[in-house]
Amino acid sequence: MKITNKHLFKASARRHWWQHLCHTHRGGSKIEVEAAVARFVAFVHEHPELIFLVTNIGCSKKAGFSPCEIAPLFADLASCPNVYLPKEFRDIIKT
Repeated sequence: MKITNKHLFKASARRHWWQHLCHTHRGGSKIEVEAAVARFVAFVHEHPELIFLVTNIGCSKKAGFSPCEIAPLFADLASCPNVYLPKEFRDIIKT
């Protein structure tokens, strides 16, 4: 898929939504993170015209989760052509 300015604008407009959707930087509970990722997965499936660059959310010292805990939550997105997961997440999902 060719990335156009239209895609970048839409993704940029949605970025604010996602940042406030998942507050792992405040040390949310695992249940909160799971719910937020589930909402994000649904949003991704509703918007195949957008491109999503996912970071390793929840894996900072402050959030306190390991990639092994968070990566499986994104397993449904591993085969989506418009989603780019961190290498660490992809490696965990593959195993």
